[in-house]
Amino acid sequence: MSSALRPALFSTAFSCFFALLGSVTSTVSIRGTNCNFSIHFKPHSPLDPFCNASELRHNFLHAVTCRGYLRFPIGEHSLAEMNQEIDRILEASKDVNNASSCSEVKAFYFNESAWIFFKFPDFGRQEEPNFDRLAAYWIEDLRGKEGQFVPFPPSDEWISLGEAYSREDFEKLSKDEKKQKSAICDPFVWFYDKSTKAFRTLNFKEAIKIGDPFARREELMMCDQNEKSSQVDPIVDKHNVTDVGTVWSLPTETPRDVFHSQVYATYHLRSERETDGYHALFWRSNSTQVEDFLKGERDEYPWGNYCHLRRYRLEFHELPQAFILPKNEQMPFLDSIPEATESFTPSFTKANRVRRGVTKQLKSFTTTPYPGQMKKDKDDYEARRAGWVEEQEKGSQAVFPVFASKTR
Repeated sequence: MSSALRPALFSTAFSCFFALLGSVTSTVSIRGTNCNFSIHFKPHSPLDPFCNASELRHNFLHAVTCRGYLRFPIGEHSLAEMNQEIDRILEASKDVNNASSCSEVKAFYFNESAWIFFKFPDFGRQEEPNFDRLAAYWIEDLRGKEGQFVPFPPSDEWISLGEAYSREDFEKLSKDEKKQKSAICDPFVWFYDKSTKAFRTLNFKEAIKIGDPFARREELMMCDQNEKSSQVDPIVDKHNVTDVGTVWSLPTETPRDVFHSQVYATYHLRSERETDGYHALFWRSNSTQVEDFLKGERDEYPWGNYCHLRRYRLEFHELPQAFILPKNEQMPFLDSIPEATESFTPSFTKANRVRRGVTKQLKSFTTTPYPGQMKKDKDDYEARRAGWVEEQEKGSQAVFPVFASKTR
């Protein structure tokens, strides 16, 4: 793909975004680049079909808890059998390392055989006597761990990145305290970028380097104003086919309502909070289009549809941070080639906004959200809901999943 098809950071993303507002189609051409929004605007629906596990038979589904992780070979299991077996193993392992407080954990691609786990405090547990502000990472070789629950090592074996704080508590620290504690603000929105070998946010490009995590920390004396959780697609990045779409972000009422736990070769896992907890949705891309896209023979992002993969089991300390990996990177993600999917044409009428998920997000909670900062969400949920209703009635603001690009 020519350099003309690789626009600078945000310029194409935002050009496409504003062009789309005045467009009646989901594909807009800006400066020679086709901006296909079908993947970004396709809504989740309660009618999403269940995933076909046989298409993922050569993959491993990784379930992450605050205690460890499970690398489950999908194989010949049906979707129901897979989830039942995962539930059984997680329930049997829920009390592993129960002497320590549950932390939040996110998982990111490190290399073909290893993933990097990033742990940080569950701010909903600050009143517990063993509450720990440690933000740290652990690099884990996943090979040979199939079918078993693998406990995380003790906290003192993780590599420290400093102390983590909520936005509210971070702003209460003095400059000297931030420096002394190597304080990190709002770790939920941080992600690992393998191209820079650093933990970063969308605005802090190379904030915390692996191998030298405490260098240049004076640059992190403030909170990143971007409150969105993001992921890097390591396979798209490795093929270097485009600079757009490799970092994903979903602006919602809170970063925890809807976010990606993984983006891989344009396929992705999306976690959505419903009234009964969190659900894992798999974006089933058209594999022919994926192959052409990675070869640089297709400009538009591959189309696809969501399917329902799993309901997270919060009672077993499972976190909405699942990820799927093939046995090796040379294997196709899907075992079959689905037919092309029609693109989604966004329409910003009030009725269509409701169909796109507004109604779902306005429901009151009937269960406690997964551990952490989200325990606080319930307290102000009614106020946020009222704000949503007001905005939708005005018709003055559409809430979009936005994608951005990485920088080098």
